[in-house]
Amino acid sequence: MSSSPPNWNIGDDAWIAYDSMKPSEAKVMTYLGIFGMAMIILSLSLPFIFFGGGCYVMEKFLK
Repeated sequence: MSSSPPNWNIGDDAWIAYDSMKPSEAKVMTYLGIFGMAMIILSLSLPFIFFGGGCYVMEKFLK
């Protein structure tokens, strides 16, 4: 049970994922629910990717 109001209204279309053996454990699929962890990991890794790529490029120019 959640204390926050839902992000949808009765009658709205929604994507639902559930196991046919346990339909009581159905979950509403949202964008952040699907891609949230990937976005967090990507945002944490981008500075390292840019820094490493910059070092690689500068090494080629400074030789």
